[in-house]
Amino acid sequence: MKAVLLAESTLDRVGHDIALAEGGSGSTGNGFAWQVQSTPYSVEPDAAAGPLIGYLVRVTVHWKERKNARAVQLTTLRLVPREPGS
Repeated sequence: MKAVLLAESTLDRVGHDIALAEGGSGSTGNGFAWQVQSTPYSVEPDAAAGPLIGYLVRVTVHWKERKNARAVQLTTLRLVPREPGS
C-alpha cells in the first residue's frame, strides 16, 4: 500500500531532512497528505541525566478513497545524542 510506504519513508527521514523537534510539520503530494509530530519522551525523571534523549515520533498519512477519508499512522521512539552542556 502506497500510504504505508510513504509513512515508512517519511519516518526514516525524521532526524535527517525532517527536523526532530517538538511540534509537527506536513506536506501534500500524489493525493496524500502527511504530518509528523514529535515530542520528548521520558518515563522517569532520572532519564534526563543520560547521554541520549528520546523522542516519540508519529507519522500520519491521510488520503481519500472513493470519497472516504482514510489514514495510516506509524509511531516509533527515536534516540538521539544529548547536546553538550544540556
